[in-house]
Amino acid sequence: MKRIAIILLSVILSWSVVKGEGSDTEYDDVVSEEAVDVGVTENIKADTGEKAERTHGGDATASPPPKYNITYELNGGTNSTNNKKEYTKGTKITLGNPSKQYVFMGWTNSEGNVITEIPASTVGDVFLIANWELPKVSITDTIITKHQLGELETTITKQQGEINEKKNEIDRLKENIIYYSVFACMVGLLIGGFVVWLILFTKNRKKKGSNEDNKLPTKEEQAEFDKYGGYAGILSEVKRQNEQIKILTNEIEKLKKAPDSAPLVISSTTTEQLRITELESKLPTKEEQAEFDKYGGYAGILSEVKRQNEQIEILTNEIEKLKKVPDPDPKPEDSKILYADFINDNFFDNVTNEPNPDTVFELTLDKKGKAVFTVFEEVYAKVLRNPDYLEGCEKQIGQNRNEIVINKGDEGAAKLDNNNRWKITKPLKVKIV
Repeated sequence: MKRIAIILLSVILSWSVVKGEGSDTEYDDVVSEEAVDVGVTENIKADTGEKAERTHGGDATASPPPKYNITYELNGGTNSTNNKKEYTKGTKITLGNPSKQYVFMGWTNSEGNVITEIPASTVGDVFLIANWELPKVSITDTIITKHQLGELETTITKQQGEINEKKNEIDRLKENIIYYSVFACMVGLLIGGFVVWLILFTKNRKKKGSNEDNKLPTKEEQAEFDKYGGYAGILSEVKRQNEQIKILTNEIEKLKKAPDSAPLVISSTTTEQLRITELESKLPTKEEQAEFDKYGGYAGILSEVKRQNEQIEILTNEIEKLKKVPDPDPKPEDSKILYADFINDNFFDNVTNEPNPDTVFELTLDKKGKAVFTVFEEVYAKVLRNPDYLEGCEKQIGQNRNEIVINKGDEGAAKLDNNNRWKITKPLKVKIV
């Protein structure tokens, strides 16, 4: 009977456990309100000292524990990666600290309580707020109040103003140093230039001596100068040579224009007609000195005399050639002569049948509308004075410019275009020697 009573008591106790009697019982993550497995093990010790173990149990279908959301209000901070967005009922959650440029003061829940974790007994969604505080400014471990911070800012501003004043003063000093340096350099250059000028002036003065105003020549120049009889004599020689050059040039022009049947007549000019009476004194008058200086002193006027002598010789030889060489063969009947003033953009300008005072080029035409051209001989003297008249031609200019040479085959060529203008197809090659 005792054994039957013990078994009945065990069954009653097991049924109470299954029905959930004792609601204050806590469940861990494995056991829920609806037990999956129910078992009751009791150790019953009988009065006789015997130990009896009885187990009653059974199986039932169970669901997993519920999960709830966790919402964080970070107020501009960055959440910790350890903080979860949900939790399982019956599980304790430890909260991590978020990050920001402020000091984190802790989490508060929806009820305003400061918490560091979510207890395991919590049921339902959780809303957490991150609390922040401005960092405290400390210098040498001393906390600075707002008032002290304002005073510090005032001091810093004042010191910054003093620093700016010092910088401005330094800049002014630098500018003054630059100005003074430039001024000193200019003064030094002026003094140095004056010293150099004084040295050169003294050397020239010593070299020229007291006769500087008279511009004394070298010994060689004086000897050649004296051959002409001093200032008046050499000026007279220059004038005489100029007259002779004019006469010879006119003679050449006449020879070129004379017809084949006309006899060659050369005007004779005696030395007596060209000579200007020489003055006895070697010292020049003011007018003679002025004209003398135009040629650049002794060396210049002697060079001019030499050049004119060479030109007279060239002109004399030209006259001799014209006397000996017969006129060229007359142009064929089918040829025609035209005259042009100058070349403009590779075209002849002002082409006429007769020469005029401005004529520079002579064109010989054929029946095919083509022409060869050369320099009009009557303007040789004008071209020698100014070779720019031959713009558009290939020029080779020597130093003396006393003679024009155009070799056979170097003549230019031109043709008539659709606009009735003579276009140059081959430039004229001219040597001025």
